[in-house]
Amino acid sequence: MTAPAVEKGSTVPFSIQIGTCASSYPNVSAIFIDYNQNSSFSDPGELVYSSSTPSVGAHTESGTIVIPTTATTGYTGLRVITSEQSSSITNPCLSY
Repeated sequence: MTAPAVEKGSTVPFSIQIGTCASSYPNVSAIFIDYNQNSSFSDPGELVYSSSTPSVGAHTESGTIVIPTTATTGYTGLRVITSEQSSSITNPCLSY
């Protein structure tokens, strides 16, 4: 997959298609972006999206992300997590 080119200060749309595993468990999603490229994803401001409420079954979550003008220029890591749980995802580094 080719990385998209985005600019500092731009608004970028996203959508996450969530499937189902034949279960009725709630699920939530989160997006983390390593804006300062330190391989952490845990710095302030790097959690850029979190589901507002849990969902059950297949669905699509969408929204927009504003790229801060302070972001480091160059290839930047992005982590998308979807987990069968009802609480918000706040840690980018757990085993889900």
